[in-house]
Amino acid sequence: MSFNGSKPVGSWTPSEARYEFRTNPEFEGLSCSGYCLGYLQANLAILPSSLADEFEQFCELNRAPCPLLYRSRRGELSAGIMGQDSDVRTDLQKYCVSENGIVTKKTGDLMAYPMNDYVSFYIGCSFSFEEALTAAGIQLQNVIQNRNVSMFKTNIPCVPVGPFTSPMVVSMRPIPKDLVEKTVVITAAYDAVHGAPIHIGDPSVIGIEDINKEDFGEPSDIGDLIPVFWACGVTSSLAVRSAKLPLSFSHSPGSMFICDATVDGYFKIHKPEHGEEQPRLITLADQPFIASVCSASAIQKIEELAKIVESASGIQGADFLKIAARLSHAPSVVIVFYMRKKAFPPRSPHRMVSKVHWLLSKLFKH
Repeated sequence: MSFNGSKPVGSWTPSEARYEFRTNPEFEGLSCSGYCLGYLQANLAILPSSLADEFEQFCELNRAPCPLLYRSRRGELSAGIMGQDSDVRTDLQKYCVSENGIVTKKTGDLMAYPMNDYVSFYIGCSFSFEEALTAAGIQLQNVIQNRNVSMFKTNIPCVPVGPFTSPMVVSMRPIPKDLVEKTVVITAAYDAVHGAPIHIGDPSVIGIEDINKEDFGEPSDIGDLIPVFWACGVTSSLAVRSAKLPLSFSHSPGSMFICDATVDGYFKIHKPEHGEEQPRLITLADQPFIASVCSASAIQKIEELAKIVESASGIQGADFLKIAARLSHAPSVVIVFYMRKKAFPPRSPHRMVSKVHWLLSKLFKH
């Protein structure tokens, strides 16, 4: 597919893409994956201004799925610095119109709806980091095959705010096993467009019963590849619908707003929260494959703690690291201390309490 019959969609400018989406029905409903390489892409949520502050707080407390790039002013039709010549009513390939929390219509534009009392939220999209993965030699099915990614609802709850609540939605890309860690390192640098994966491997751990039955998007061919899951901005659409507003709007999954900001330019200014620290992959199981992501500093703290408890527990450092990584995936954790008389004699309860506090501070120190 090409611009004016000659220009590949990957080399379009955002203005060219938005013009085509606005004027050419041929593009209605297509995925933006592979378009305007090197530019930020964004999910879209549009809701009444009276609830805008609460929804912004929802995004703030759920940054992994809802990293906010830009919040419009009340009634503002452009995306401000993200798209000066844009029009939020026309510049996506397809929109979802929701009434009382139910999608009642999908349309190529929103010109029939007054926007004077609405606020638009532009939320980072993982399509933004696909060029970096491709440049590093990591082939992505959705890009090669010109189709949408697979997206799933999970059992991971978002932090609710006011009327807004939702399970986290994830996007999935199959990755060769030997390239998973490289994929993690690359995407971790782009936390404003979802960053590192939130889960790697066995989909049942996050409540996905059948990896071949996506909730949104298009199917993927897993084969002997590893399913890698990123937090997804479609979460914002479900959160807005959860409020059961009389009327709200969102992008159709895969039909994104393409921003004027380049990926490189944006992240030169907006550095990832973890700085230059490189994440590491910890394999927890091979059949089915499950892995966890951990920062180098966190691994160092866990190794220090392992040395403290190794003599008493008999757990080796490598095993302790895996145990700690598994705990990070648990929805809740109960810590039980078994106090040996030799270590904590009954006559010194204050010493016992101080030891417990000291261990906990080592474990949870930031």
